[in-house]
Amino acid sequence: MEAIFPKKGDLITQTIVKEIRDKVRFTKQDLELFNLKTDNNGYTWDKDKETDLNFDLDKQGLRILKDSIDELDKNRQITIEIVDLCNKIKDYKLEVKNGKKEN
Repeated sequence: MEAIFPKKGDLITQTIVKEIRDKVRFTKQDLELFNLKTDNNGYTWDKDKETDLNFDLDKQGLRILKDSIDELDKNRQITIEIVDLCNKIKDYKLEVKNGKKEN
């Protein structure tokens, strides 16, 4: 997920990015549960224990991630490793109080 965060931005944007990063950061328990390890090729984990990570994301956070993906795409910097994540985020719609979904 780190690859889709904007590297630079204004203070508000980077504060929101930090909040998102903190929500998706692996805990010690996650490392043990998923048997997460790093090597020269990146991360490996126990595929039998694989699960989706769910976390709250507000409109501003979603907009920052979508804009960052748009920028990566425009500059042809999307890698095969992040294609699925980018598509999930681009397709995600927030629920709002009146029942309508919003980008």
